[in-house]
Amino acid sequence: MAGKDEVGNALLGGSSDYLVDLASHLTTTFFASNEEKVKLAAEFKEKTVPQMFPVLQKHVKDGHFIGSGGKLSWVDIHAFNLIDGISKKFGVNLADYPELKKLVDEVGSQPNIKKWIETRPKTDA
Repeated sequence: MAGKDEVGNALLGGSSDYLVDLASHLTTTFFASNEEKVKLAAEFKEKTVPQMFPVLQKHVKDGHFIGSGGKLSWVDIHAFNLIDGISKKFGVNLADYPELKKLVDEVGSQPNIKKWIETRPKTDA
């Protein structure tokens, strides 16, 4: 689940930091007042996603983060959860981001992850 070497671990760590930055933008939409939520959600979809997804996509190759050696890493799982959630909640077409789509498809097809997605409690979040 770690990087292929120390440099790989550093690349995965940097990618994880970028995912945390993306999540921090997303979090503001959840804690805003009802009046602000609509505005912030639209801004997130129309400005933040088009700005951050292309950069994030550069960190991915063949459905895995660069630095993982082409194997499933903890950052792949972190990204899957965030990107899949954003695409579903905000209607982001992952076909516009083929490397991110590949990552979501690859991680989502892992047997234990797929089973969890199918059986986890359903929420509005």
